[in-house]
Amino acid sequence: MRFIQKIMLSVISGLVVAKVSSRIGLACFKFVPSSIIISISIFFLLSYVFYFIRKAKKELDFSKIYKLQLAMLCGAVAFDLITFGWQKIYHLQFIVPLGMLDLPFSEVDDVSLMWAFFGHSYPFTVTIGLLQMLGSFLLLFSKTRLLGVFVLLPILVTILNIDIFYHLDIGVILHALMLIIALLYLGFQDFEQLQNFFFNQKLKTSDLLELRQTIKTGIRVGILFLPLVFVLLRLPIDKNPQLTGKYQVQKIKINDVNTTAKSPYDSTLTRVYFDIGNDIVFDFNTTERRYIGTYQLKNNQIEAKWRYPRKDLPIFKGKISLASNQILLVGKMGKDSLEIHLKPFKP
Repeated sequence: MRFIQKIMLSVISGLVVAKVSSRIGLACFKFVPSSIIISISIFFLLSYVFYFIRKAKKELDFSKIYKLQLAMLCGAVAFDLITFGWQKIYHLQFIVPLGMLDLPFSEVDDVSLMWAFFGHSYPFTVTIGLLQMLGSFLLLFSKTRLLGVFVLLPILVTILNIDIFYHLDIGVILHALMLIIALLYLGFQDFEQLQNFFFNQKLKTSDLLELRQTIKTGIRVGILFLPLVFVLLRLPIDKNPQLTGKYQVQKIKINDVNTTAKSPYDSTLTRVYFDIGNDIVFDFNTTERRYIGTYQLKNNQIEAKWRYPRKDLPIFKGKISLASNQILLVGKMGKDSLEIHLKPFKP
């Protein structure tokens, strides 16, 4: 075993053990200052790596140390992920304040939005936790370690992507990345088996189609690119990108009378949404009072038919004009004439 591999094993196993210890310490021993727990973890990490590297230099036979560190690495990864699994089962993850759940999506931060999604379905949360626990348990046995790596890697890669794209703390991202590196290292221990399984030319599966290779290649290329063609045929989804957006009602006249919302209880039009798929929303001063429908636009003539809260609501028909990033709607809705001045919404 090369010396660089010995160092890698020492560093990876030391990082995982130190991180798991600090996480448990911070969660369970809150009476101890966090700076002390982190300092102890860093000291342990440095001592651990230094000890095993020094041991590796002296020992001609590194197999005992290698097995010990590998066992510690498997145990630490399994302990960490099994802890996360139990946390999911006992409602200690994906907790979002009830008051935040009643906010519109646009007002909820990325992290809370993601946690609300996962926490919405308890069976789904439990399933993730059980898979983490199953894969971790498989790591604890030499014969099933590689299978455990295959179970856990897709879960952790998904978690890492969620952490990155939903803007979680850098510490959370590094934690997931560290566990992925540890699993990759564990999988690398069985590299020859993986190479033989996936790339050994002697192992041939049965052919599904008895056709010439050129025809098979054509079928494969078609399966790869024809779905793209079908998707492109549906474009564009946004029929009127010049309108798409959220707008604040700057001024509104109903039957030539200026109208404004003087309190949160007034049922006055305050916001208008033009969305992809030609969706349109009239928001009457609150998300609880709104018309949702579909609009058609032709030669500056607009017609909006509503589907919510009822389909028999009066249709809006009129003209639309755009100038200086503002929109003017003039038309009729039932018996009422409307003149609506819109400007882009700024929170």
